[in-house]
Amino acid sequence: MKNFNKVYLKINILNDCDFDDLDFAELQDTAKIISFELNEKYPKVEFLTFKTFGWISNNEPMHLNGLITNIDIFNDLKVQKFNLFRLKKVKI
Repeated sequence: MKNFNKVYLKINILNDCDFDDLDFAELQDTAKIISFELNEKYPKVEFLTFKTFGWISNNEPMHLNGLITNIDIFNDLKVQKFNLFRLKKVKI
C-alpha cells in the first residue's frame, strides 16, 4: 500500500474517471471518445485499461476496467512494481 500511495500523491486535475465492464465494445468506444474530448481540454490525458475481478470478487470472472487520468499512472505503476493484469495504454 505504501507504493500505491506514492503513485496517487500527485495533483490530478481530472479527478480520475473510471469505467467498469469495458468488455462491451460500446462502453469501451464511449470511454475512448470521452478521453479524446478531455485530451483536447487538459494536458497529458491517458486512457488505461486492465483486467480485474468484479466487486463480488471470486464469484465474478475478470473483466476489463478503464481509467482516464492526467497522472502518468502507467509509468508510475511500473516504477513502483505495482502490477495490474493486462495493463495497457489505449491510444487516444
